[in-house]
Amino acid sequence: RDLTDNNPYLIYDAGTDVFGNGVAAYKCKLLDELKNGLPMFVLSHWHADHYSLLFALENNDLRRIQYYLLPSYVKNLSVFLLVARLILIGARVDMVKLPFSNKWESIGMKNMTLFANRYDTGSTNDSGLSLFVKGAKGNAMLPGDCKYSLAEGETNECLKEAEMEKDLCLVIPHHGGKAGKSVTFNVPNANVVEGVVSVGDPNRYKHPNDEAMKNVKKFVPKIRMTMTPADLNGDDHIFVEL
Repeated sequence: RDLTDNNPYLIYDAGTDVFGNGVAAYKCKLLDELKNGLPMFVLSHWHADHYSLLFALENNDLRRIQYYLLPSYVKNLSVFLLVARLILIGARVDMVKLPFSNKWESIGMKNMTLFANRYDTGSTNDSGLSLFVKGAKGNAMLPGDCKYSLAEGETNECLKEAEMEKDLCLVIPHHGGKAGKSVTFNVPNANVVEGVVSVGDPNRYKHPNDEAMKNVKKFVPKIRMTMTPADLNGDDHIFVEL
């Protein structure tokens, strides 16, 4: 959010669960964020639980978002139709090119660093955009569903020149799933104060994973999980503490 007027500056991902449960509740909250317009929408990767809510919006609502940053590859027909729809209604769409190497490329933005992760034909989760947001008192890492090792490397890249520790909020990769062979987050120049698990409970994938969360708690002192649509009750931000 823009701290000067508390209006949202960007939204990173907009999805429902894979069966579309809670679309009405999620849509209502997203429309509330969009009522005064929104400068930017960033999509982590092309999995339906990260973009499906866009299908529920009317064209006029989609136009309220001034700028869409999307991964460059097209995953399937529904993705193609969504991108085509955005272009046809006159939305500004930037398909960020993903590198075809084992390294990622950073794209600097105001108070943010966008990472275009390598395109991995075997892993949609790792093929997308991660976002690091810089703040005056703290920072936030939004890795999407990519591996912990990738989120760790990108955070270190952003803080490598820091002269002092900065508080950091980490969105836990892959909804609290295993997300790679090792669940670590070694970032010397950051003071990780909070982790957020973006997932409803229960879900078909049994996220968050108990084993992974046990390891996460070794480097994150406080963890909160987003609640299910049935438990939202109209409140703006509701989490359950794990």
